[in-house]
Amino acid sequence: MSSDSSAIEVVGLSKCYTLYDQPADRLRQFVLPRLQRMAGAGVRAYYREFWALRDVSMTIRHGETVGIIGRNGAGKSTLLQLICGTLTPTAGDIRVSGRVAALLELGSGFNPEFTGLENVKTYAAVLGLTPADVDSRLDDILAFADIGDFVHQPVKTYSSGMLVRLAFAVASSVNPDVLIVDEALSVGDLAFQNKCLRRIEQFIASGGTTLFVSHSPAQVAAFCSRAYWLHEGRVRESGDAKSVVNSYVNFMRDGYDRSVDEPPAAQASVPSHEWVVVGSAQDVDARDGHAIEAFSLTDAATGAPVTALFGLPQRLRLRLRVATTGVARPLVGVGLFGALNLPIVHFNSAAVGADLPPLPAGNAHELSAEFDLPMIADGEYVLHLGLDDGEPGASTMLCHVRAALTLLVACRKRARFRQYGVVPVDESTVRIGVVEPGGAV
Repeated sequence: MSSDSSAIEVVGLSKCYTLYDQPADRLRQFVLPRLQRMAGAGVRAYYREFWALRDVSMTIRHGETVGIIGRNGAGKSTLLQLICGTLTPTAGDIRVSGRVAALLELGSGFNPEFTGLENVKTYAAVLGLTPADVDSRLDDILAFADIGDFVHQPVKTYSSGMLVRLAFAVASSVNPDVLIVDEALSVGDLAFQNKCLRRIEQFIASGGTTLFVSHSPAQVAAFCSRAYWLHEGRVRESGDAKSVVNSYVNFMRDGYDRSVDEPPAAQASVPSHEWVVVGSAQDVDARDGHAIEAFSLTDAATGAPVTALFGLPQRLRLRLRVATTGVARPLVGVGLFGALNLPIVHFNSAAVGADLPPLPAGNAHELSAEFDLPMIADGEYVLHLGLDDGEPGASTMLCHVRAALTLLVACRKRARFRQYGVVPVDESTVRIGVVEPGGAV
């Protein structure tokens, strides 16, 4: 079916489930169609079909790290279970070369009455390790899990975090040829997530084959060379990981993918500068008739709209509507916020040395801010925008748009630099000003 260079080969894979509206329909489906055929009557189905996957094909070569992204219900977990052999396909073929370790539903196979140590030995045997293998690796497994004396207690006394720590430690110690990871980096606390991350990085660096599923597009863009985007059970796009992630992030933002829904001629005419109109559905605070009507975020070099950032200079433009009172000392604020609404990058025009001119009453104005995205942690962030009156010592908010845009941050190099906390910015990294009609900042 494939060459020896393929670690995983999937051809025309489909999986269909039968759904029953009520329990009695199962009995009807078991009995009545037979009677209907015997009577020569039309056969009725008492179930509905749900196709979790339809005609999915993909090839993962030895040594590749390939990502799978998609919304909940797209078929990602079903695909992984089919590849691992825990589900049987309705149609299609699968070939996997070498020993496989799958980090799926960690801890689901543990016996709650057994101690952690007993479960380690049982789980390792299921994964293909001999008793001698387990004994030689036991110290490393327990050190990685780091649950202390709880390893001698029944698993039913464990917290959910302790359970997945122990399961990950066992599953990742198998030394497989192929590692299948399904949301494993979301387990445990931050320190343990970093340990999981380093272990997977070590496996990738050693030349192992990895099939990586994550709800974080940033992780897929950072880890993977190629990616498949699943949508409603089908492969919607495949190719370079960053390109596929860009398409997926745009789809999640807009609700559709222009590259699919628009003809090529329309794509060629898309302006380099795409405005996002601030709508009533967004979280907006405004007073006295002042408004941020629209904004755009583009690549500073090409002018192409972006929703995924890879450490490149960005240009942010704002369209402001100033009420009848005008704004004598305008102050424009921009904030990039991460998990738990923690500020990562936050600046205003005054802080970066931009003394904006007064904005006359009743007019629309366009402002532009160019900034080099600092090296921050890979992940998803939200962009906040604001306009204040800039009065010294008593600045008043005139308009504030929260979560104007969801952004992906992924560094271009595999050796990623991570920085947490507020990133300082100044006039050397941010340029902001009013755009005059026909002029430049």
